[in-house]
Order: sequence, then C-alpha cells, then structure tokens
Amino acid sequence: MGACDLIQEGDHVIFDEHGEKKSIHVVSRTGRAKVGKSHIQVGQLIGTRWGCSYKLSADGSKLLPITEHEPVSGPVVDEVEKDNSTLLDLNVRNQGLTAKDIAEMAASGKAGEEIIEALCSNSVTYAEKTEFAQEKYKKRKARKYMTTLTLRKPTAWTMCEVMFDKAPTGIWNLRPDSLSLLLSLANVAAYSRCLLLENCQGLLAAACAERMGGYGALCCVGTGGKVPGMSGLRQLNLSQQERSIVCCTQLAELQAAAQRLAIPEQQEAADQQADNSGKQDAQQQQQSDPQEAAAAAASPMAVDGQPSSAAAANDSGPGAGSAVSLGSAAAAAAAAAVIDDDISALYDTVPEPDEAARQ
Repeated sequence: MGACDLIQEGDHVIFDEHGEKKSIHVVSRTGRAKVGKSHIQVGQLIGTRWGCSYKLSADGSKLLPITEHEPVSGPVVDEVEKDNSTLLDLNVRNQGLTAKDIAEMAASGKAGEEIIEALCSNSVTYAEKTEFAQEKYKKRKARKYMTTLTLRKPTAWTMCEVMFDKAPTGIWNLRPDSLSLLLSLANVAAYSRCLLLENCQGLLAAACAERMGGYGALCCVGTGGKVPGMSGLRQLNLSQQERSIVCCTQLAELQAAAQRLAIPEQQEAADQQADNSGKQDAQQQQQSDPQEAAAAAASPMAVDGQPSSAAAANDSGPGAGSAVSLGSAAAAAAAAAVIDDDISALYDTVPEPDEAARQ
C-alpha cells in the first residue's frame, strides 16, 4: 500500500453521508467536522484508506469502520401475500415509543441498530406491511438514527458535484458534465499553454491542472486588482509538480507585458520598412543611369562653339556650347568620344595647301 492510498495530514477529504450529502473538510490533528448531528475529531482519519466507509458511534465521538455491507439488490420475495391498502398513517398512534423514550435510549449509549429494532418491534403496523415496505421503513429510520460516512478522494468531478449541490450560483451553475465538455472543447491536455479567466472559486483552474498532470503552463488571470479565487485548486490535493505549472496575475499586468513585447516588434518592422525603401531607391537609380547615358549619346553635340538646337537647352554659361549635361561617368566618356570623332572629321575636310603656297 503506497502513501498515496492513505489520508495524510493536510489533505482535503469529501465526506459522503448516506450517498446523499457531500461536504469537503481538511484533515488536521486538532480539527473538528460535523457529521450528521455530531462533531467528530478529523485527526482520527490520518492513516486511513481512501474510499473506506464508517458509521458513527453511539456517543457520536468516533467513527467505526463498516466491515460488512448490505446487498443493494433488496430482499428476495417469493410470494406477496400482504397488502398495504388497509394501513392508516396515524402518526404517534402507530408507534409505542415516544420521542422521550428514543432520546433516553440514545443518551444511554444505545447504537442506532438497537433503536431501529425497538422502533420496528413497537410499531403497530410494521408486521402488517409488505417486505418492501418494511425495508423502506428501516432505511428511512436508519438515515435518521444511523450515520454512515464514506471518505471520497477529491477530483474535479466530485468537487463540482459538491459545489453544485451546496451553492450552484457560486460556480455559475456549472454541472460536472458541462465541465467535462468545456475542458474537451478547449483541448486542455498535457503540455498545453492555457490562459484562464474564471470566477468559479478555482474549480476550472483545479480541473485544468488535474488534466495537464504537471506538464505545460497554466496562467490564471484576475480582474479589478483582485487575486483570482483558488480555493478549488487547494482542495484538489495536487502534487508539487502539478502545482508548479500554475501562476496567477492581473489582466492589466498581462496587457502591459503584451505592449512591452510589441514595442521591439514595431521597431523591427519600421527598420525593415526603411531598409526596403532604400533598396527600392537604389534599384530605381540603377534603372535611370543607362537611360540618361543613351539619351546623352543620341543628342547632337556642339562643334566649334556653335551649339545645336538640342544642346542649346542646356546652355547656362561659358563653355556650354562644347559640353552637355551628363548624368554619369559612362555618359561623359561617350560624349568625349563623339566630340573627338567630330573634330577629326572637321580636319579631314580642310584642303591641304599646294606646293607653291608652301614655298
């Protein structure tokens, strides 16, 4: 038997009374809890096993283990010969014991089984009832004079049942089946990264942490400057690893952190946009340089200081007739080549002087 199968000090336990009433209590050596009409020391539960059933002692101070359980199928009836149609409910007339007699029996230390037997033997109509009616009568009296208790281990499902039965508005009327559907639709599982905003006393946080099993991250967010309620998370008896993935913060702090993370991203986007703009300008400049060079090569140049009509538009001062406005070094080289060719052609057209003229 492992330590996880035994109730330890500080654990939360669900008291299941008669399968009808459930409540959550923390186990401590000096703590007390109400069971039925009595108050017991919960320290006596330390070291006991989960799922065991007990009954309250006659004085209401101790829990006695139940070793034998009644069959749930009910009595076996071969033949029904009795009929309840002639019985009349006359209240105290049908019962020989008074409330004072029953109180004295309980005060003297009589067990619940003995009180029930006395009630059955002093009932005028009990013997005339059918066997089904007799069993129903015993169970009704057992719920009143006997208290049986089963120790349940808290889970998300059982905690939701307890909270729903006790105060459904505290968890927004969330039933266990709706809780299961919610976790499935949110795809909560191990290694998930969950952001949780709830107002169900920590029930959803406990359910998420239980399903994640200590792997992943769970961030619980509160609003209005208030710490989110985590009572449900504490009552689930989670291990240290399962609790380590849970963190709490405020919605305003979460929004501020998101803005701080967004500033470097915006600066990076602005730098990228500026870089792209510079590349586009360089490409446009490279495309415009060859066009200017071709235009300069095709333009007529000025010869012997007489500018042409095309070059006259660029005249702006001394030497304007022998030069044109060029946009690059390549265009200047092309223009120089054109000028040299024109000068050579000009010298070729001048006639050479005759021999007599030389003499």
